[in-house]
Order: sequence, then C-alpha cells, then structure tokens
Amino acid sequence: MKLIKAYHILPAMYFFLLFSAGIVSGWFTGNLVSPLYFLIAFMAIFIFALLYYKNDTRIFYSFFLFVFLSGMLRVWFSLYPFSPLEHSLFKNNIEAFQGTIEDVVIRDGKADIYLLSCDKIVIKGKAMDADGFVVINQGKYSKRFKYGDVLRISGTPQRPFLPTNPGEFNYRRYMELNDRFFQFRLEKESEVMYIFSGKGNWAQTKIFNKTRKTIREIIDKYLKSHSASIVKALILGERGNLDKEIVSDFQKTGVIHVLAISGLHVAFIAMFLQFILSILRVPQKINMALIIFFLVFFLALVNFKAPVVRASLMMSIYFIAKFTSRPQNSLNILALSGIAILIFKPEELLLPGFQYSFAAVFGLIYGNSKLNSLIPVFKPDTILKKKFNIYLRKPFLASFCAILATLPLTWYYFGTFQIGALIANIFVIPIIGAVVFLSIILLIISFVKILPVAGIAFLLSFILDFLITFVSAFSDFPFVQITTGHPQLFSLILVTSGIFIFFNLNHFRARLALIAIFTVFAMLFFGNQFLGKKLKITFIHVGQGDAALIEFPNGKNALVDAGNKGFGFDAGKRYVDPVLKYYGISRINYLIGSHPHSDHIGGFEYILENYKVDTLVLNEFRVESKIYNRILRKSRQKDIFVKYADEGDIIIPDKQIRIYVLHPDTTFETSSPHSGQNINNSSLVFKLVHGKNSFLFTGDAEIASEKALLSYGAFLDCDVLKVGHHGSRTSSTKEFLALAKPEMAIISVGRKNKFKHPSSVTLKRYENLGIQVYRTDQVGAVVIESDGKTLKKIDWR
Repeated sequence: MKLIKAYHILPAMYFFLLFSAGIVSGWFTGNLVSPLYFLIAFMAIFIFALLYYKNDTRIFYSFFLFVFLSGMLRVWFSLYPFSPLEHSLFKNNIEAFQGTIEDVVIRDGKADIYLLSCDKIVIKGKAMDADGFVVINQGKYSKRFKYGDVLRISGTPQRPFLPTNPGEFNYRRYMELNDRFFQFRLEKESEVMYIFSGKGNWAQTKIFNKTRKTIREIIDKYLKSHSASIVKALILGERGNLDKEIVSDFQKTGVIHVLAISGLHVAFIAMFLQFILSILRVPQKINMALIIFFLVFFLALVNFKAPVVRASLMMSIYFIAKFTSRPQNSLNILALSGIAILIFKPEELLLPGFQYSFAAVFGLIYGNSKLNSLIPVFKPDTILKKKFNIYLRKPFLASFCAILATLPLTWYYFGTFQIGALIANIFVIPIIGAVVFLSIILLIISFVKILPVAGIAFLLSFILDFLITFVSAFSDFPFVQITTGHPQLFSLILVTSGIFIFFNLNHFRARLALIAIFTVFAMLFFGNQFLGKKLKITFIHVGQGDAALIEFPNGKNALVDAGNKGFGFDAGKRYVDPVLKYYGISRINYLIGSHPHSDHIGGFEYILENYKVDTLVLNEFRVESKIYNRILRKSRQKDIFVKYADEGDIIIPDKQIRIYVLHPDTTFETSSPHSGQNINNSSLVFKLVHGKNSFLFTGDAEIASEKALLSYGAFLDCDVLKVGHHGSRTSSTKEFLALAKPEMAIISVGRKNKFKHPSSVTLKRYENLGIQVYRTDQVGAVVIESDGKTLKKIDWR
C-alpha cells in the first residue's frame, strides 16, 4: 500500500519532467557511456525499491532515479544502435539499395521528396538484408513514384550536410532525430529498377492516400495557388508548396505556427465536429467517442505529425477522464500525452516542434491561470466593456502567455524576440479558425454538392488574401521582431527561470527573485559591453564566392564581400543574413567590397536593403556593370558614405586595431578596365593588425598583384591568410607565400564548382610549406578569435 501511495505523490507532470531529463542526459552521454552501466544502475534501484518498499522516503527517491534512468535507456536504444544500412553507409561502400516507398511529398514546380524504407543493400556485388530509411530527392529524374512502389536504385546514399555557417539550420541533426540518416538525389542518368507496385499498408493505400489525393484535387480546383498552398498546409500538413515570401512574412511577424499543422488546428476541427454533433443532438458520450474516432482518422491522414498526436492525445485523455467521471487536471493531461509520445519516440523531445508545442500549451494552461488576476479586467457593466474582456483582453492574455512560454526557444533557435506576435495573434488566430471551418465546409459540400461550392471558395480566397496582405504589411513594422543574437546558455537559463517566476508574480518571494534575476542579467549584459572583447573573424561559406565578417573588440564590425547574386540565388540573403542575425548584428559599420565582381559584391544589395550601413568601402576601379551601379545608386539613396580606398590608406575601426590598405595603386586601377583579370588584380588587399596577431585579406588578387605586393617585404608576414582567387593556380605564388608565411590559410570556395577551384597545384604548394588550409566547401565557415597575443579557431558546430 505504501508503494502505491508513494507513486501517487508524483503527478504526471513530475513524471514527464523526470523522463525528459533522462532523455536529454542519455542523448548527451550516449556516445560516451555504455548502456550496460545504465542497466546495472536500473536493476540496482529496482532491487533497492523491493528491499525498502515500506520506507516512503527511500521509495520516493528510488522512483525519481528509476524514471530518470528509464529516459536515458529509452533514448539510447532509440538513437545509438545502428542498423546494417547505417553501418555500411558510414563506410560509404554501398553500390545499390532496395526498398519500399513509404511516404511521398508532392511539391508543385519542385522535385518531389520520397521516403524509402530500405530492406536490402548491395556491397561488392553481394546483396545483404538491411533496415533503415533513405530520403530520396527526385532531382532531374523524370518519372514519379507512388506509395508502395518497390525500387532498386544504383548508387550510394549520402549523409545530410552539416550546417555550413553559424545560425544555419542543422538539417543533419533534424533528419537523424527523425530516423532519416541518409539521402539520395536522383538524376537523369540514375538507374532505377521497378520491382513491383502496391506493397504497403492497405489502409494507407486504399483509404488515406486516396483521401489525401481527393482533398488536394478539390483544393486545387477551387482555390488560387497561394490560397491552395495555405489550405493544404492547414488541412494536410503539406508545407512544401508555400510561397517563400509568405513564409518569411509569417515568420517575421511571429505567427508562422499557424501555417504548421498543430494542436491549434486540431482544436478548431474538434470545435467544428462538436458544433455539428450538437446540432444533430448526438448524446454526449457518443459525441465524445465520435470525436476521438475522427481524431484518430485525422492523425493517420497527416502521417502522425507530433503536434497533432500531442493535441489528439490531450483531447482523448480529457474525454476519457470526463467519460469516467475522473478529475481533469490540464497540466497532468498535457504531461500524460507527452509521456505517451516520448515512450514510443523519445527523440521527439529534442525537436523544436515538440518543444514549441508543449511550451505554448504549458504557457496557456499554467500562465493564463496565474496572470489572469494580475491583468486589469473591466467590470462587465456595459456591452463595450464586456466585448473588450471577451474579444481583446482574453485573446491578448492567451497570446501573451504562449509567447512568453516559448520566448526562450525563439531566442535560442532564431536569436530574436517576437514582439509583434502579441498583437498579430489576436487577429490571425481567429482568421485561421475561420479558414479551417470554411475549408472543411468546402471539402464536405464538394462531395455532396448541395451548396454553391464556388461561393465558399470565393469567400475562403478573399479571407486568405486579406490575411496575407495583413501579415505582409504588419511584418514591415520595425518593432515586430527584435534581433538579439544567439544567447549564452547561462543567459538562457536566467530568462527561462525569470519567465516561470513571472507567472507567479502574485507572491512576494517571486517578486524578489525576479528582481534578483533581472539584476544578474543586467550585470552580465553591461559587463560584456565594458569588459574587453576579443577580435572575431568569421569567414562565411557563401558557395563560390567570398564573404568575411570582422567583429572588433569595441563592438563595431566590418563585412568584407557578401557572395554572389544571380539566377534566383542571393548569397546575401541565403548565407550572410543568418550569420548576422545569429551574432545579433543589425548595423554594418564598414561594408567593404574587395572588387566589383558579382561573386564578391552580389550580396551587397540585400545587405544595403535590410541593414543600416555606415560606410561603403570600395577601390577606385570603376566598372560598367548593373550590380555595381545598383549598389552605388542604393548607397546614394540611403545617404551612405562611400570611401574609395587606395594603397597607403589606414583605417582605424578600434583603438586596438589597424587596417593597412596595401593594394591597389593607380596602375592597376586605370589599365584595361574591361579585363576581368585586371579587375581581380585591382582587388583591395589589406592587412588587419591586432596586437601580435595579423590577418591578410587578398580578394581575388592574382600573380600580377602578388608581384607588386612583394615590395612590402616582411610586412606581408601574417598569421592568417585569406587565399586569393579561391585558391586558383593564378594565385598563391611561391615568392608571395615565402613573405606572408601564414600559419592558417582560408580558401572560400563552392562545393563542386565549375572552375574546379582550388587548384591541386596550389594546395600542394601550401602542403609543402606546412601551412594549415581550411576550405569552406569542406568545413563550412571558419571562425577565428584573437586576443592580440594568440589565435583560437572556434569549433562552432
């Protein structure tokens, strides 16, 4: 009896927190500690519990450890034991693989994505049984596949790429946590053999796939493309066709969550069903059973997406508790649904979607009840005050609690605070509710054809157009998103603790604790401003191009080049912008263009449009190119000072820093203006000196420039060299390197570029001189810190 009593001391939320802590610990220690030690500890605690089951205190703490170790063991067995497929792929020796298509992501105008469950692999001509998933990108392969197709594909799957820059989404980690360790891109010449079709789950083939297809056809038939893509995202969870600009505006406004199928949409669908069933006067218990049945159907329809599973589980547990006349504690219902998910798939805890979903619901449940008494409420003595309480105060409080609870996650993942979401959610969420309701009605009446479908479709399109316009206009306001940069772990813990305490602000001790946390946070912030920082240089991976961010000890910065722009690609937006946001930079003090080639200054347009720039630094070499002229025109429009640097100039951005411009002189700036080679040889070459450390930036300088630089002699000596012209054979001459003598050389280059940079001859030259070379196509961004005495390469990954 005492053992049962001890278990009842801990509600489900404590169980959830302990199990989650075990999962996180197991994830961090999985590669370091053998599961044998976990099993031994697990059994020891179990035996201890049997011996002392009459002692309430000991059994209480035994239960804590028992649940914690269960979480560690569960995540270890889920993530770390590799299948034969994964073992062989790590060795990269697969010649062909065979399996069944288990999921298809249709993308209009883009390559489809397939999930293949692999059951056989071929190594050295020998077939072997395997187990695992491969994500297949259709690429330029013309034929399309469908669910249940069994294929044999010749080729070697690859691991997903790691992020190439700080602040970039870690696609490999995301894929691996979703049990998708490898990917393969089908090209025109790819060899694909059909074994047969029709394999797979009967319910998926005959019911859910056909239902999805029918829903897509109805949506595409009656709605415009951008409206159709939003409805597909809301009803089917298919976001592959969403317009990038629409996604960007929703993200900036802080309401991107409404475009991802989640508990919010489950609630709207359940409300619609409740409304219909109440009209039909269905008895309450049958009503609840029908809603649970439909939720299970909806789960299968959206392929058991985690937020929908969580919301459906919560609703089902609530209905079951109500059905059996048990007390319905919202926090314990939330925890029970979380436990159920984590037992089956513990890695969900490590995914942002799961974290956001539970944090938001926790804020709504816990924070709403706590803050309700603190926020003023009008006495409902007039209709206006009553409406204010219902339609403004209540939604604002719910939005505030959800945003506050998810603020640490937004800060950690995006380096921003979504201030505008407080207001936007009040308007956007009811509109999304109306869209979901109308979408369901559209689907129903298109089947039975009893009402004018076109009228419903017109109304739905009108509402979605209004929503897109509203969000787009709202995203342009400066306050909607505050960029702060990626937080330090201690600051994140402080803010998270402060939010939890804020929810309990009606207690005097909580107010004192909040003041203490705010004081410590302020001391950390201002301490960092006044204490000496280090010089940090990030050589950004921008594909085939150049970009480097220099952060000076006094807080100022310089951006040297910003990659390419053209053919629908903008390195300034794709690569440079996330790095600047990650570091919390919203103002560029010096925007330096080494020379007017697009692969160096192409990204400047995006930077000039979206960031405050103080000074634009260029060389005197003028060219008649569209990108160059647009940059100058944009600078004049924004009243940005343009400095034309020349040999002999000295820039002092910090009292500890000197930037010496070594090249070009007037000879290189005026000769043969239409020669691409002379544009390269007119690149700004400068030496940055910080105490005993120095960095040499060479742009695309080639042999002629390096020959001119030899006159500087020993002054070329540097610790870090940004290699000229992406490591081509027309740069890095022996004579130049003999004077520069760098410890590290950075080659900014794109993966599998058409120029075949860097040259093997150049690489051999660096190898012979014992110079450590880092290539951005292989290691991504290279981050180096200097304190004026020593250099440190930062392992940012």
